Amino acid sequence: FFQHKFGDFRPDLSFSPRGVSMWIRGHRTNKGTFRFVLLHDDKLYPDNFTIRQTFEYSDPDILKCEDWTQLVIPYSWFKNYDYGEGELELSHIIGYRIEVVNEEGKEAKNCEFLIDNLEQLTSYEPQYTPARFSSIFIQLNKVYEGYDWDWAFKSCLDAGIDTWIIQYSVGYGSENNVCWYKNCKLDWVGTKYSIMDEMVAAAEKLGFKLVFGLNGGDYSRTNSQDQAVYDNLVEKNKLVVDEIVANFGSSPCFAGWYITEEFHDGTWPVGWQQDKAREMLGDKPYELRNIIDKWVLSDNPELQIIPTDSIVLTIDKEAVRKSGMMMAADSIPDVMHISLKGKRAVYKSEMMMYEMLAQCNWTRPLYVAYTVGPSNYGALGDYFVQEGLAYRVTPFNTKQSGRDIDTDRMFDNMMHKYKFGGLEKEGLYIDETVMRMCYTHRRNFSRLAQSLLEENKADSAAQVVKYANQVLPAYNVPHNYPSGSLDLARVAIQVNLKEEAETMAMAVAQNASEYVEWYLSLPTNIMLLNDKELMYNMSILHSSIEVLQSAGSDKAAMYEQRLGTFNQSLQKIVSGL
Repeated sequence: FFQHKFGDFRPDLSFSPRGVSMWIRGHRTNKGTFRFVLLHDDKLYPDNFTIRQTFEYSDPDILKCEDWTQLVIPYSWFKNYDYGEGELELSHIIGYRIEVVNEEGKEAKNCEFLIDNLEQLTSYEPQYTPARFSSIFIQLNKVYEGYDWDWAFKSCLDAGIDTWIIQYSVGYGSENNVCWYKNCKLDWVGTKYSIMDEMVAAAEKLGFKLVFGLNGGDYSRTNSQDQAVYDNLVEKNKLVVDEIVANFGSSPCFAGWYITEEFHDGTWPVGWQQDKAREMLGDKPYELRNIIDKWVLSDNPELQIIPTDSIVLTIDKEAVRKSGMMMAADSIPDVMHISLKGKRAVYKSEMMMYEMLAQCNWTRPLYVAYTVGPSNYGALGDYFVQEGLAYRVTPFNTKQSGRDIDTDRMFDNMMHKYKFGGLEKEGLYIDETVMRMCYTHRRNFSRLAQSLLEENKADSAAQVVKYANQVLPAYNVPHNYPSGSLDLARVAIQVNLKEEAETMAMAVAQNASEYVEWYLSLPTNIMLLNDKELMYNMSILHSSIEVLQSAGSDKAAMYEQRLGTFNQSLQKIVSGL
């Protein structure tokens, strides 16, 4: 067998790890069973990682595959193998072992195989973009005194690098009594340099960014198991942070903090995987329920934050199946990702949504109104499915799957359940606010009809077109472009309702024509101030003509001639400037 023990290394538990993967190439003559073993320590004593339990997965066939074959092993497939009866804890894995087990009752045989690309699999779906260097890491020392930072930063910008990360703002290895900025009042600092001041001045001039490190302390030369060493380092760095904020915090080049490795070391008695820290932070630090319970609702005011911009919610697949929601993808995902990237605050309305999402477990539907803007989505917009006047929050990334409308439920709601307040009664006065809502209803009818056509439900789409014009009649709710009338007309053409399509498109064309004619009648200086609105309406007129032509309407030629006249008038005005 081959065994590798990580020491103080820990598996990456971010992005909800799912299992391990490797590529194996064997030979058809190979004998024996392939076994992959996870080495487990339920104690994790500092500097004393001991194999106290093992979990194994066996595959009797993989060694006989002569082509490179990927073996994927979900963590749930690992079974207790030896040294105890506890359950597998990913944070307690300290290594792995690869074994070839002789077939039972037979003579041992030689077995040769190749293995490559052993890695951990997660549910994280990376967004692939062209790779590029965006930052450089620098450890300051006195040789940088008087350095040409203008040249250095400009050279980096020319190469596409816009950020430098300063490892330490105070100290350098054993030289902990030095500071790399001039205005330093720390009592343990004896020598001060102006290197960081010069870097900031150059960065501000060139639009460069700097990430500021703290003080690593004389960590490598001290007892890493001494709690007092760690506590002293923390207290010193509180002062360092205050000074850097006072000196450089308001600078436009300030891009964040670099936290040195000393605060991540797993061997510390206060390290994150120790019992006290695990109790405080939870076993799944990125899980939504854990963040709410251990951070947001913490009794410690200093912990009442969201500590990450990448939140995950583990999905109960059976609950999703029983919920009655539309399956908006080919399979139910293991986790739901909520990205807070770029947000500087999470407000109570959003936090309320997150708590409801964490607690409901899909047993009750969670909706967001269709009429509110994206700023009220709580970063959940990629998971919406429209069912009418509301978006249902689902565990499916509908932006990726493209299935963002439940046509069955939306058809039932709009055609059978919604009431439209007697809008078919002629002579009603509809104020601006109510009219906007009427336009919203027509756009919904239009979107529903289009989606039904995409699902090859032409009969249902035709019903939607007719019903929309019945409950939102043009004599009370005029047809125009913002209300979705042209899209509804395009559907009407495809379901052989060409007369209705002609009526809607003509109304839109007439409305746009009147606006264009009015803008062109204005004094030239005023017209030019409204050139965007003018061109917008000319574009609508052009689109209306195309719909009329598709409907086979003889009115298309009239509006096409009118558009030509408008273009000539506009050219004459522009040429006279």
